[in-house]
Amino acid sequence: MGASKKNITRWSLISVIIVSLSLLTIARSGESLLSGPAITHQEGSFISPGGGYTALTEVTAMAGGGISLTIVSKSDDRRSDPIDAVTGIAWISENKLLYSVSPIYGIPGIFVFDCRKMKAKRILGPKTCRKGWSDGDDNFELKKFSEGTIYFYYAPDVELVDYDEFKTKKYLYQINLDGTGFKKVHNQ
Repeated sequence: MGASKKNITRWSLISVIIVSLSLLTIARSGESLLSGPAITHQEGSFISPGGGYTALTEVTAMAGGGISLTIVSKSDDRRSDPIDAVTGIAWISENKLLYSVSPIYGIPGIFVFDCRKMKAKRILGPKTCRKGWSDGDDNFELKKFSEGTIYFYYAPDVELVDYDEFKTKKYLYQINLDGTGFKKVHNQ
């Protein structure tokens, strides 16, 4: 019994160390990641979890009736340049907004917008680029963000997508937030 109690104590100590290191990493980055479904094809104002930023989405005539996104800082009223053809958004922390863009009137892909820097970084770009689609003709639409993984609907050719089936498992893919691990989802 003494050896068993010793092992339990040892594993408890290891667990405390692992949890402490995880919390230290989050505290040092100043960010904690959220999880949740994406907001897709909706017009409105979507406030960041801490209330410091607002994602404004609106239908625009210039982008063929698509959704345009602008991010506004509440503390100093800085505004991002408008981003056209946005198909989905999801706050992943107070300062980071995940969004997807269609190739129709936009530069396709999945992006993370850093609100502090007012700058976007593309996590995943198109894999198909044909004549007439100089920025790529892949279609992307966020589904959700969960535990560092981005789930999204993806089709390599916007012209050949069956939109009656687009939001089904057939088109569901995932990628890690750091841009690695692009693959089809098989278990959801």
